[in-house]
Amino acid sequence: MNRFIQLFFLILLPFYPIWAWLSYAYVHKPIGFVIALILIPLVAYNIIIQKIRLPKYLIFLILFTIFHLVSTFANHLLPPKTNMVFFFLSDANVYACLLFLVVESIDFDDVFIKKMNSMIFILIIVSFIVSLIQIKYPYFFISTAITGNIGGMVYLEERRCFSIFSWINLNSLGITFPILISILLSVNNYKSKIVPVAIFIGIVVAFLTRARYVMISIIMVLSQLFFNSMIALRKKVYTLLLLVSIIIILIGVASLWGFDIQQVIDNRILEKETGMGSAKARVVSYEVFLIKFP
Repeated sequence: MNRFIQLFFLILLPFYPIWAWLSYAYVHKPIGFVIALILIPLVAYNIIIQKIRLPKYLIFLILFTIFHLVSTFANHLLPPKTNMVFFFLSDANVYACLLFLVVESIDFDDVFIKKMNSMIFILIIVSFIVSLIQIKYPYFFISTAITGNIGGMVYLEERRCFSIFSWINLNSLGITFPILISILLSVNNYKSKIVPVAIFIGIVVAFLTRARYVMISIIMVLSQLFFNSMIALRKKVYTLLLLVSIIIILIGVASLWGFDIQQVIDNRILEKETGMGSAKARVVSYEVFLIKFP
């Protein structure tokens, strides 16, 4: 069972956006609902047969999920004519509990980790290719949930490139992609050819999202190149300079393909039209938090 579940995760996790697309296209259900159905028998096996011990964090997560569901029913927050089974299995907290109940029963070996890292590298290359295509064809491989959503349509009008991650949700790329880049930079030696490719793809895909928080996340991720080790710093600097040169060339090519670089700088980075309104609103939200939370 341990090897079977490792194989399950090896197939599921690296290509999760692809499975999400297939789920929407052919099952007409969100990916979380489909995976939850698959996880239920695995969880039952772990609880009944293996009798796994729950770590404290998972106990608290389960208790919170129960509270969340009970409060939803008690306050009559369930949308009318909602299928109860679908609502329960589509809940992100329920999905997380099922997922962790399976993960906690598995011993992930070194072979699995190496294979997973290889899969991640393939995933970021696919992400890069799709982002480039979306420069010219914004609706290419874009989730129908976004095209049917007002907020999503606004983003598409701004020519934001979601790559392959829109099939999960609007923020999936910004939350997931920088972490994938970080993993590749952490597990690969600086001499590996994977490192400069990961840096290059990370910068380009982040820039094409036109989202500030994604760009900042990638900058934070790339900073680990200098904090992890100061060995061969000169080679790292040369690598970064080479990547910057390549990126400048790519930006020139993107401009010829119709990508408005100046518009991104003016409206998304410098916010000239709003006087940094969005950035200031975020600063205010932090100030309110520091005042009220303590």
